[in-house]
Amino acid sequence: MQDLQQIAEALCSAQRVLLVSHVSPDGDTIGSTLGIWWALHALGIEARLACQDAVPQEAAFLPGAEEYSSEPYRDEDMVLAVDASDLRRTGAVLAVADLAQTTFAEIDHHSTNQGFAALNYVRHASSTAELALDLVRALAVPLDARIATCLLVGLVSDTRGFRTSSTTVESLATAHALVDAGGDLQQVTDALFNHVSPAARKLWSAALANQYLEDGILWVNLTRELLDSLGDGEPDTRGLIGLLSSFDEARIAAMFRELPEGGIDVSLRSRPGINVAEVAHVLGGGGHPQAAGCQLPGTLEQEQPRVLAALREALQRAAPSTG
Repeated sequence: MQDLQQIAEALCSAQRVLLVSHVSPDGDTIGSTLGIWWALHALGIEARLACQDAVPQEAAFLPGAEEYSSEPYRDEDMVLAVDASDLRRTGAVLAVADLAQTTFAEIDHHSTNQGFAALNYVRHASSTAELALDLVRALAVPLDARIATCLLVGLVSDTRGFRTSSTTVESLATAHALVDAGGDLQQVTDALFNHVSPAARKLWSAALANQYLEDGILWVNLTRELLDSLGDGEPDTRGLIGLLSSFDEARIAAMFRELPEGGIDVSLRSRPGINVAEVAHVLGGGGHPQAAGCQLPGTLEQEQPRVLAALREALQRAAPSTG
């Protein structure tokens, strides 16, 4: 907890703060970052929101989401990375920043995080939103409905509506505190789980038409040809991996997406007892035991065989009763 108090003190003494959400943002990194941003706003502290990629549809309703930009580090005297398991996950925002010239801190809940900042508040929890709430309390900012709703998005998103094995009594106690402070749980769950855009429906249909199942591993390939054929820019692919993981045959679900700039993005999900975070970590990524990912520099043809081989090894290490 020592670094938590140091982070709070550094934020309060900073002139200009940069809050960074991780690449391919999800509800936890956006909701947690916005909750902290509003707490700093209440203290009169100037802070800027940055993320390499656009805010996802499910978090776009949150107050302050429109303030995000992809503009990189601008010599702010305090940088806080939120929900990033390693420095690479901050993407282009910090890619060329001289972080030795600033107070650099992070808060994160991923088990693969080794502590990459000067100040690290890293502990295992169901979501970084739980750690963000700790930070808001350390800042002595009273919870209001705006902060609480932002943090609820992070909590509900990463627990998939309190359904993951990482959901704990602390998770539920956090939810209680946030709802009691005015967090709108109905609005949050509706935004996270009840909307599929026309673009996402087109993507899912195209991807599922060419799915592969082998040895308990279900995967799809999102090639540039497929993605470009859908039009309307780069489609939001995040919901697809959750859909794949819901299929009965999938002990592991994988989504391979070719990136516009080259290389591939790999998203992984698994049944309890099968640790895909270990696989992602070996490949340079990270995440949770049942939800992880990485980005690889090679082509789909080069990278996919070694990812699938590593996933088969993960299945072999898992308990025979997993299913």
